[in-house]
Amino acid sequence: MYVRQRLSALVYTLEYIACASKRMPLFRKEFVMSHETFYQDPYAGLADQGSLQTRLAHLYHCLREQFASIERFSVALYDEDNDTLANMYSFDETGPVLKGYEAKLWEVQSLQDLVTTGNIRVVHDMRQLRTDVPSEHTDTLLAQGFRSSVTMPVINHGKLRGVMFLNSRKADYFTEPMVVYCTLWAHLAANQFLHPTEEELAQGASSN
Repeated sequence: MYVRQRLSALVYTLEYIACASKRMPLFRKEFVMSHETFYQDPYAGLADQGSLQTRLAHLYHCLREQFASIERFSVALYDEDNDTLANMYSFDETGPVLKGYEAKLWEVQSLQDLVTTGNIRVVHDMRQLRTDVPSEHTDTLLAQGFRSSVTMPVINHGKLRGVMFLNSRKADYFTEPMVVYCTLWAHLAANQFLHPTEEELAQGASSN
């Protein structure tokens, strides 16, 4: 029953995406015949892409095939012992922004609220945040020209594992259908570090 509910939710999400945004091609057409259409699978071989960094970069490339103006993707991993979020993976068309940036979760009320509620936050114009509490994170992104954002907490088995960020240099860029698509994509991206490969597990064991 639980598996059926999860599959039903996935089907509903895909149907919503298809109905809400007809312009959104999920896959690139390979070739078309009179009664058939064949598509490339952009996610094929994802598990064979190598390192976690490489797999996340591949997923980011796939996302930008759909939405070219998503110009930044980053993952901040959560250290429960120190209550710290550290920006470990950052992908930006002009170079990594804020990679290595750290913040105490208790110091960022907006992120605490997302963790508590499990909500996804869309900021349509980040310039409006300047009226709130000053933030090095926001100020740095604004200085780089970013204007809108999506923030998604990664919660697994009731525990916070990290936070994922998507940014665009266009204000009001993230529509509701896009956020639905990005949420589904984010779960796929999160699985890359929630469920490491056997090789990554072996490397982690050897480093301990």
